[in-house]
Parts: sequence; structure tokens; C-alpha cells
Amino acid sequence: MDDHRTDPREIHRAFRFIRWTNRNLRGAEGLLHHLKENRVRIGSTVRLLDVGTGCGDIPLAALAWADANEVDLRIVGVDSLPASLEDARRAIARAAEKNARGRDAIESRIELVKADAFELAARFEPASFDVVHAGMFLHHFTDDQIVTLLKMMGALASKLVIWNDLLRDRASRMAIRVLTLPMSRVIRHDAVLSVDKGFLDDDARTLMARAGLPQPVIKRWGWAGRFSASCSIGDNRAVRTLH
Repeated sequence: MDDHRTDPREIHRAFRFIRWTNRNLRGAEGLLHHLKENRVRIGSTVRLLDVGTGCGDIPLAALAWADANEVDLRIVGVDSLPASLEDARRAIARAAEKNARGRDAIESRIELVKADAFELAARFEPASFDVVHAGMFLHHFTDDQIVTLLKMMGALASKLVIWNDLLRDRASRMAIRVLTLPMSRVIRHDAVLSVDKGFLDDDARTLMARAGLPQPVIKRWGWAGRFSASCSIGDNRAVRTLH
């Protein structure tokens, strides 16, 4: 799916599967758990950057949580794949049509941006977001690239960095093979490869430490093959620069 030459129709089919897994296997909860746990810290007006936003379902879940908790949440979702952004726009439009408060209550609060994740530090000012989140995204990169992206996330966040991703263990490998049996070759390949490139708790702690981030709080959903890690940024100036 990360190959820009992939047929957009395959990407759209893959996103149907991703929406299902995020809904049923804690994809959105990897973000929401840390927003709930840090509700007082992040305040009632929150600006969130979603790196590698994909089909836009996690930002929509975050908006639903914000509305239920009287949080004024504004989201910038970034992705480099045009097919991903097209799918996200359709998902946002569908949600907006169903929203009792009107279309603008959804569409005015999610901005989609086509950009390379590695260029975001040049595009946005340091600490210009309260929360920076990457969901099911960092496993696509090498360790050195992950460290670079985590540094960037820390530089752009003023309160919280959240890394939401896949566990690498035997149970996850077996489960993803079973879940994707009816799917297309592209989906099966990408899903199995993604789990094989997932992380253990110690991996996440080591990579975040290399990025200069504070000690993370890690939550695991072993049965779902997911983990999420959050770092409170506060006045920690070490992560405000990419030098």
C-alpha cells in the first residue's frame, strides 16, 4: 500500500479492511485511551496532528470522543498518498452528512494535507500542536527513520506525543493471517508484513529514548495485537528541535 504505483482500487479495498480492524481491534482506542488519561493536561481546546492519517477513521473517532467530552478539537491529518486522502475525504463527507449538528461541525474541524511526514518540521512551527499522533504508521520505516519521525513529533507537540502501532508476537502473526484469508493479495501481503515489522515494549522505549522523548506510558491490547505509547512533553526543550 505504501508503493505509489499500487492500484488506487486496491488501496480503497485495503482501507475498508483497515476501518474494520481499527473499529474492532483497538486502532482508534490507541489514541483515545491517552486522550482520556490526559484529559486535564490537554485542556478543553486541543489542536491535534495525525501523521499518516490514512482513511481518516481515527480522526473521526477522536472528534466523536471530543464531542462527548466537551473538548473543542481541531485536527490536521497528513498523508502523502493521494488515494489515502481521497478515501479520507469521502469518509469525512459521509460522517458530515450524518452529523446532527450539520456538515460544518465535522468538515470545519478536520483539515487534510498532502505532505511527506519527514517534511512536517519545515511546514509547521515548533510546538504548534497540543497533541501529535501517529497511528499504524511508524512500522513502515527503519529504526533510524522512526527516530527521526519521533523527534519531529516531539518538536511539533506542546503537550503530548502518541505512538499507536502493532505488536510483534506469535499471536498477532497468526491472527492477521486468519483475518486476511478472504482478502486480496495486496491486503494479505501488507497486513502480514506490517505485523512482522511491529514492535515490543522495549523496542518502543528504546526508539523513543533515542528520539529524546521522555519515558513513555505504554498501554497494550495483546489480544488485538496493538500497543500505544504516550509521552508528556511539557517544558522538555530537548525535543523542541531536530538538531
